[in-house]
Amino acid sequence: MNNVANSLVALAEVRGVLPNLPDDMPVPPDHASQILAALGRQYSPLTLRKLRSISTAGPRFQKAPNGRVTYLVGDLRRFAGVSAA
Repeated sequence: MNNVANSLVALAEVRGVLPNLPDDMPVPPDHASQILAALGRQYSPLTLRKLRSISTAGPRFQKAPNGRVTYLVGDLRRFAGVSAA
């Protein structure tokens, strides 16, 4: 499979499980990017990183003392303007 086909398969898989994910589930930036894509908002992990550092226009995030960044699924849904199914 080529990269486009792989991306489409991954997006379909995320869309399939997204309704079952709890709002309080933390996800890393790469998964946050996939979830946002499934919700119709295209943000790469690099763009999410830039938004965290230079603006408040991105989705809400949490930063652990060790520097690890996570997003809550519910915050990603709110950012995308979608309610939980």
